[in-house]
Amino acid sequence: MATIILLTEDGLRVGGWTDTLKQHHRVQLAATVREVEAFKQHVKVDLIVFDALLLPIVTEEMSALMGSGEKLLMLGENCSEQLQVLVMMQEISGYSEINIAPVLIHKTINAVLNNEIWVPRRLIPKVIHLLIKKNNNQPLTNPSLYRSLSCLTARELEVVDLVYQGYSTAKMAARLTITERTVKAHLGAVFSKLKVSGRVKLILLLNEVKTTAER
Repeated sequence: MATIILLTEDGLRVGGWTDTLKQHHRVQLAATVREVEAFKQHVKVDLIVFDALLLPIVTEEMSALMGSGEKLLMLGENCSEQLQVLVMMQEISGYSEINIAPVLIHKTINAVLNNEIWVPRRLIPKVIHLLIKKNNNQPLTNPSLYRSLSCLTARELEVVDLVYQGYSTAKMAARLTITERTVKAHLGAVFSKLKVSGRVKLILLLNEVKTTAER
């Protein structure tokens, strides 16, 4: 059971999400970033789901919202692909339409809580390309990257390779003939050992290793 904040100025607008998430998680509604910060002082928050109408405010207050490692998910109505990609560039974990079936709400939340990025599959290459381009404009000054990778087990390295190729958790499980639960366990170990917060960060790290090796 995760603790999730729904950040919106219109509770009715996200009513379907509230009702669905309350079945399996602790849910708190908030209308302002200040309310979110006040709630976080007393409870550890796992995920903040925010209304796309509040995107300008969320962008300005990103450090306050994600100060303790919370994940962010944006809800909108027919937002453009360009906006969705720009959102991912802000290290937000994904985008979902507001008006979707309860089963898809659960699937979305579970994916984000398991450190997956949630955007239409066709947009993932664009997001990764832009993040890598952004990362490559920064100095590569981390000589410990190879040593970090050397601490991974053979199976963890296989998982890392499949993440880099864009495999989903389900496809990794099928490819490696293990359960999805085992894949998630391996991913958790990898994220912990390499000190990254999710798949996008892992891909950026791997790209840095690759770029350094090619120099």
